[in-house]
Amino acid sequence: MSASDSPASSTEGRRYVWGTLLPFVTACLLLLALMFHGFSEGRRIARDFTLLGRATSHVNIYIARAHLWLEEYVVGDETVVPKTIFSAMDHAATDVRTLYQGGYDDSGHQVPPIPDAGLRDEARKLEAHIVRLRAMTEIRMENPQGAGPGSIVDQAFDDEFEAFSTDSMLLEQRVRDLLLTRLDALHMRQMLTLGLAFVGTLLLATLLWRCARQRQRDYQAVAAARKRAEQNEAWLITTLESMGDAVLMTDPEARVSYLNPMAVELTGWERSAALGRPVEEVFTIRSQDFPQKTIDFVGRIIKELRVFGLANHTELIRRDGRTMPIADSGAPIMNADGELLGVVVVFQDMTARHEVEQQLRNALEEKGVLLQEIHHRVKNNM
Repeated sequence: MSASDSPASSTEGRRYVWGTLLPFVTACLLLLALMFHGFSEGRRIARDFTLLGRATSHVNIYIARAHLWLEEYVVGDETVVPKTIFSAMDHAATDVRTLYQGGYDDSGHQVPPIPDAGLRDEARKLEAHIVRLRAMTEIRMENPQGAGPGSIVDQAFDDEFEAFSTDSMLLEQRVRDLLLTRLDALHMRQMLTLGLAFVGTLLLATLLWRCARQRQRDYQAVAAARKRAEQNEAWLITTLESMGDAVLMTDPEARVSYLNPMAVELTGWERSAALGRPVEEVFTIRSQDFPQKTIDFVGRIIKELRVFGLANHTELIRRDGRTMPIADSGAPIMNADGELLGVVVVFQDMTARHEVEQQLRNALEEKGVLLQEIHHRVKNNM
């Protein structure tokens, strides 16, 4: 399987695709969110002003009904009940108060106050008109004959009603104008916001796309470095596996992390059984001069962080209990920051060499004996 077909490469490729698509998806979602916000804001403004317009219309309707019923009552229509007239005026007063302080209409809908201080003052003027109309209504009901059509009271009532109608229609028109103004302002804000959002989204998309490209380049650099590291590791492992000397490595806690085949052969420990064990269990050594005491060779390297070589006459105790003379050296493995990564120990079987040395010593001893014998015989013959 090639590096480009590896699962890691496929995963990173998918990440790159998503990293490229993410900016555009984000941009679309942002634009949709802004459009939805604008739509919701427009609906809210339309709903609020619809309720305000309905309340204004109800004020006009209630006062118009009260006026009509009052005129019928004054001329003697017995079907008109005074309570009905005052109830209509009370409803009108309630709706007017709703216009400048908010409240609930007859249908139970919450009506916000008019979002303009000047128009709220106009609504209070309507309330004052209603108060005066109610007072005049009470006077006309108390004296229907003297407050009939054409009387001074009737004329004053009609003037007040005319002023109320004018102010009411003017307020209704100004509320509609305010609605159009608010909608135009909302439209301008939406256009400006969408424009800024579009530009910002493009900038964000460009930034995210460049980040995605940088991630891709970083991934390629890391992949190349990983590949080189894997090649170096393979080269190192091949070298260690084929060495004629035994190589043993430990972690910083002095636990076995690697044995090459020669180390397996000399220690008698299988690699699977040795890995993770304390090094003194696998690599047990002692001096031939002091066989009762083992040597903590790796522990000394970890403690002093320097290269050591074993003294002469050192022997390795194999797993099966047999011993063999060895020569070795050890060194700490450090990273660039000076942190200890582990210890490496290189050793070799010295049995054959010791046998050769013993044979040489024996030959030299035999030679010395022979020379002495020759010397002795020559001396005797003389």
